[in-house]
Amino acid sequence: LLPSLVSSLRYGTTRQVNLLSISELVEELIPRICVGLPPICLNVEEDFAEEIIEKMLAVNTSLHLLQEENLEQQWYQSLQQILDLKGSLQAKIEGTVVRLLFDRKVLEIKEVKRRMHFNFSIGHPPPEAVLWLEGFLHGSGLLLVHYVELWQILDDWLKQLTQPEFQEILPLLRRAFSNF
Repeated sequence: LLPSLVSSLRYGTTRQVNLLSISELVEELIPRICVGLPPICLNVEEDFAEEIIEKMLAVNTSLHLLQEENLEQQWYQSLQQILDLKGSLQAKIEGTVVRLLFDRKVLEIKEVKRRMHFNFSIGHPPPEAVLWLEGFLHGSGLLLVHYVELWQILDDWLKQLTQPEFQEILPLLRRAFSNF
C-alpha cells in the first residue's frame, strides 16, 4: 500500500485524486509502521523473515522516494531499535537492517565491522552467519569490493571453517551470492 501511495504523491495520478489526503495518510502510516516494526522482528522463522525483509525494503525505497527528512529519521530510529532489541533477532533481518543503515550513513563502517565480526565469530553457527551475510548483501555484493576490510572479515571466517562446516554452508553461500 505505502509504495503505491508514495508513487502517487511523487508522480501524481491520471485520476482526480486529492493528493493532500494521500499525503496526510502517508504521514499517519509511517509512524505506525515505525512503532510496529521492531516487535514484529523478534522470534520469527526464516520464511516470515523473508516477508518482513521484503516489506522493509519496500518502505525504505518509498521513504527515499518521498524525501521527507522527518519521516526518514523516524524510519532510521525504528531500524536502530531493531538492532538494539534484546531477544532472538533472525540473522537475515539483522544483516538487512545493518545494510540499510550503513547505506544511509546512519551506521559507520566501524560499527558494521564490529557487527560482522560478531556474526562471524566462532560462537555463531555458520548457517546463521551466512543468513546474516545474505541480508547484508541484499541486491549488491559490491560493498565487499569497496570495503576491503569487510571482505577480509568474510575471507578470514571462511578460512577458519572446517571442511564439513564449509560443505554445510556452501549452498547457502551460493544463494547469498546468486541474488546479484
